[in-house]
Amino acid sequence: MFSLTIVFGASSPVLWTMLYQSEERAKAAFDKVMSSKGPSAFGANQLVTIEDDFSQSACIESSTINGFMIEDMDKSQLGQVEKALHERRAQVKFEALVNADPGMRPQQRQPSMPILQPMGNGFRPVS
Repeated sequence: MFSLTIVFGASSPVLWTMLYQSEERAKAAFDKVMSSKGPSAFGANQLVTIEDDFSQSACIESSTINGFMIEDMDKSQLGQVEKALHERRAQVKFEALVNADPGMRPQQRQPSMPILQPMGNGFRPVS
């Protein structure tokens, strides 16, 4: 699965994502948007019209497009997994360093005497 993300608009940019099942269709849409950003006849604004594989159609004035990117979603998913694994490894390393540092090591909890809490008919111990 591939996505083409387009950012357009001046004062408050809007982000649209088009989805494609094949790399060829995604690259064709990317190339269509890319070619619309070139010079046009008589300096007129061009409209770029693209459709994705999931019934979305977009018609955008090329002069308002701020940026666009194509993404292989299978590879980016793997990248997200790798990032999550890296963050978890960092957390494990952090916890090991905290536990190894006597000044930061969590205090061992000693059993304490129960605290008495008032009740409607007397006191009951709470641990």
